[in-house]
Amino acid sequence: MTFSIIMDLIAVTLLIATLIYVFILNQQLKKNRHQLETFIVNFSSSLNRAESTIKELKELKETVLKSLSEQRLKASALKDELSFLLDRGESIAQQLENEIREARKIKKPQGFYEPEFEIPTVKEEKEPELVRTLKKIR
Repeated sequence: MTFSIIMDLIAVTLLIATLIYVFILNQQLKKNRHQLETFIVNFSSSLNRAESTIKELKELKETVLKSLSEQRLKASALKDELSFLLDRGESIAQQLENEIREARKIKKPQGFYEPEFEIPTVKEEKEPELVRTLKKIR
């Protein structure tokens, strides 16, 4: 036998093996075709559900962003209002403190009892009233 005949026999053998393998593979594909179709249908429905869920999430995101924006504006307005009230309260407290000091300067009538301790202001840190009284008693 010559070399070319041996090569031809090897090629024919490989082609026959390939044909047998293709035939077996074709049979398996036919047998599993229904499963593959079911898989494709299920996969398609899953993709559709995922798309609808993504749309719902985008709508929810827009709703939440709008709500947060509204709440931020309300919070900003409340902050400004509280800041105004705080400034106004400090102004009133300062006026009250000044009036109390002026009232202390006025001569008190005979027999009028005036405590010997000062009323601490909001910004000043004073000793507690009990400690001051105990120190005066000593």
